[in-house]
Amino acid sequence: MHANRDDYFVNITADHIKKPKDKQMKKYIFILFVLLSPALCIGQEITKAEYFIGSDPGFGLATPITVTSPGDDLTLNLTADLQSLAKGFHVINIRARDDLGRWSHTIQRIFYVSELPSGSAEEIDRLEYFIETDPGFGLASPVTVTSPGNNITIDFDAAIQSLSEGFHFISVRARDDLGRWSHPTQRIFYVFKLPSDSAKEINNIEYFIDADPGFGSGTPVSLATTGNDLTVNFDVDVSTISSGDHVLYIRCKDDLGRWSEVYSQAFSFTITSIGEKELVPLFKLYPNPSKGNFRLEFSEKQNGLIMLDIKDMNGKTVFKNEYESQVNSINVNLPAGLYLLNIETREISFTQKIIIE
Repeated sequence: MHANRDDYFVNITADHIKKPKDKQMKKYIFILFVLLSPALCIGQEITKAEYFIGSDPGFGLATPITVTSPGDDLTLNLTADLQSLAKGFHVINIRARDDLGRWSHTIQRIFYVSELPSGSAEEIDRLEYFIETDPGFGLASPVTVTSPGNNITIDFDAAIQSLSEGFHFISVRARDDLGRWSHPTQRIFYVFKLPSDSAKEINNIEYFIDADPGFGSGTPVSLATTGNDLTVNFDVDVSTISSGDHVLYIRCKDDLGRWSEVYSQAFSFTITSIGEKELVPLFKLYPNPSKGNFRLEFSEKQNGLIMLDIKDMNGKTVFKNEYESQVNSINVNLPAGLYLLNIETREISFTQKIIIE
């Protein structure tokens, strides 16, 4: 706020106000405010301050605020009586006067008065969850709370028998013993159905470079045999890619039709002036997708620090760290979704998509 030399600056902070239902108890609003006098002449000090809520009774007739040490730069604490105020929005007005008898402009702030049940208990005594559609407060699936408290950890089994295969949202919220509900917390999960047969042999492997064509649509890898632990050598077709940095992705499928997580290997591809093709492995990052725990392995020893940052799809940096080793574990706690991982070393600058489940 700007003002001329005869004005005052008033900075006020106020919070949402709650008052008990017990009418015998006092209701107060606690306000911290700053009064500044920009006067240039000696002897112009703030000596008086006052406030009123609602109607202005006139200069000098409002509720006084104690000024123990007059000055041109004051910080004062104000406790305002809310005993007679009704529930709802109100306006508090504050002004000051200097030792020349000049009053400042009146500064206004809005606050809200609400009622709280008597008693100070604020413990979580109820939990509930719902999947996809919110049935309303108190109408979702209940979770047993054996020991109420203000900070509790509970494991529970959600009923998912009727859900179809695919991604779903589960929402959990809590209520305290004053009847107030929290905001729901959401998590994404994936449902897949297991056949009764317990066979788990790898019978299909495919790869793709850079862009995922979809499950079963990658380039197939020939398998001489099936099993649950295979070592396979195969040639990667690079005839259609351009010079530059790329990522090779590999995944496999078992005989229950379930696809594995994707294994990725970054590499640099160059076509020389004489038409020869050079492929230099850069690093491996796996598993991808992941719940937030990745392993980063460089093909060659890196000189100096390894700079790593993760951005969301809006370009905001959500994780940043430095590493020194050739092999590193990356542990991030991020919401499920698609992110861009950027890796910077003296020799490499590379960006790769990662998925947090």
